[in-house]
Amino acid sequence: MDNTTLSPLVQEAKERQFWLKPFGDPKNPIQAVHTFPRAIEEITFAKRPNTLHLDDILIVYAVGISKILFVADYYTSPREITSQERPSEAWRDRWRWSIRGHNFTPIYGSKWSNYALHPFDLVKEYNSTHLDDTQNLGSLQFGADKQHISKGFAVFIFEKIMQLK
Repeated sequence: MDNTTLSPLVQEAKERQFWLKPFGDPKNPIQAVHTFPRAIEEITFAKRPNTLHLDDILIVYAVGISKILFVADYYTSPREITSQERPSEAWRDRWRWSIRGHNFTPIYGSKWSNYALHPFDLVKEYNSTHLDDTQNLGSLQFGADKQHISKGFAVFIFEKIMQLK
């Protein structure tokens, strides 16, 4: 699934960072009817994402149900919401910063709720077979708005998506 867009990420030698990015609010989790088929997706942050660089890859997952939603790159400078946007979107009080990302998985993103790609289960599986590159997602469980991951773990997730039918 989405093999034509993910396969180049698996094979490229380009140096970039990979991130696991939570999406949503645990008190109001995303619903399965919300899909991500668009070529461009908005990705929000609690604080200015200074550690991200253009072309970094974000693997976005739903908070609460903990399922991967889509994979995107980081291609715009961060933007803080305006005071006019805040009243109409109360959730923006916490998620005031945003970027736009090219969605590498529009097919998967339109069907994400049909699959059981849970990042915390995937990291356990990855760590059990990659003892030289173990990953820790603990900061996400304590409210971090992103977690740096290795390219190896990112590729592992991409391959899981590409194996889906």
